[in-house]
Amino acid sequence: RRYVKYNKETINTPKKKKVMDGLYISEKLLKIIKSRTESIKDTLAHGAIKDFDSFKELRAKLNELAYIEQELKSLLEGVKEDD
Repeated sequence: RRYVKYNKETINTPKKKKVMDGLYISEKLLKIIKSRTESIKDTLAHGAIKDFDSFKELRAKLNELAYIEQELKSLLEGVKEDD
């Protein structure tokens, strides 16, 4: 068995603080997504891409990052509207 030690602040964290922590994490994730997107775009524009398969892989990553970014933004809109 594993026992986890909790302090009173962890157990009695108000809902508002949890939402704020979630917003902080979400904003950080958006920054990471934007940074990675820019890096891939730079590679596509100026980098040495080995072959067409590598190009398709980078385009697929861009599409996935765009999808994740949009989903995260829509989730954030829902949280901000609830406040």
